[in-house]
Amino acid sequence: MVLYRSVVWSRKVNLTFTLTQFWFTFQAGFSGQRFYDDWFQSSYNVIFTALPVIIVGLFDKDVSASLSKKYPELYMEGTRNEFLSGELWLYGLFSLFISCLCMLFVGGIIPPLGIHD
Repeated sequence: MVLYRSVVWSRKVNLTFTLTQFWFTFQAGFSGQRFYDDWFQSSYNVIFTALPVIIVGLFDKDVSASLSKKYPELYMEGTRNEFLSGELWLYGLFSLFISCLCMLFVGGIIPPLGIHD
C-alpha cells in the first residue's frame, strides 16, 4: 500500500508540473522561453517528489514484522499488481483533459507571450 501511494503521489505531482510546462510552450509560441527557473525545478522535485516518498517510507507501517512473517498472504495483492490498475491511467488522461481545458480558457483570455502584432 505504501508503494501504491508513493507511485500515485509521484505521478500526480509530475503530471501537474509537466503539463503546465507543456501548455506554456503553446502559449509562448514555441519560443523556447522557460516557464520555471532551474532552482524552482530542482526544489520542486526534491520537496514534492522525493521527500514525501522518503517520509512515508520511513514512518508508515502496515503491520509489524512478526505479523508479516506469520501471514505472507497479506502481500499477495501487491505481487499480482492489483493496486496499479487502469484507475491510474484514467486519472492521467483526466488530468491531461483538465489541463487542456484550463490552458484553452487562459489562452483565450491572455494573448500569447511570444507573438506580437
